[in-house]
Amino acid sequence: MTAETEPTPVTYEQLSELLQPLGTLINPAELQGLLCGKFCGGANPDETEWLLEAVEELDFTQAPDENVRDILTQVFRDTRAQLTRDGFALQPLLPSDEAEITQRVGRLGSWCHGFLVGFGSAGHAGDTNLSEEAREALEDMAAIAQVDLDEEESARAAENDYAEVVEYVRMAAVALFMEFGADKLVKDESGEGPEPTIH
Repeated sequence: MTAETEPTPVTYEQLSELLQPLGTLINPAELQGLLCGKFCGGANPDETEWLLEAVEELDFTQAPDENVRDILTQVFRDTRAQLTRDGFALQPLLPSDEAEITQRVGRLGSWCHGFLVGFGSAGHAGDTNLSEEAREALEDMAAIAQVDLDEEESARAAENDYAEVVEYVRMAAVALFMEFGADKLVKDESGEGPEPTIH
């Protein structure tokens, strides 16, 4: 008995290469962050809803072709599978380590911005009933979203810290998913309905 081979997740570079000629409004990192925020906040869009929203958010200057729609669908499936898989497999869609550190930090900020928008749209915009841990994670993401590297010295320092910050963001997203999104998404993924409440 052989295990099914899962498709290789879409990379930032693959998605960027397809989107760039179409004059999109936001970058791939922000787009996946938006989707991840929705899932982590407890929203559970289907593929069609996601495609419609992605097209709206990207605001193409040219109509996307079938290849673009296919890769956006794959991003949806990758992100959903990573969140619902055991072992905290979520991987933010960010440029590879070969990219300049300024670009990587900028895209991490974009990812966090997208995440916050997606999380808020899942019903948490202005939510004052968040746990202290959730509020702290969101505040940290908001701070990371504002980071801007201009000076060479700060860029060198950021190279050392970048991997740690990405890991922090990844685990913060997973923690928010476990608090707000896991029950709904995992049950839907397994085809099970909500558990009956026992009094």
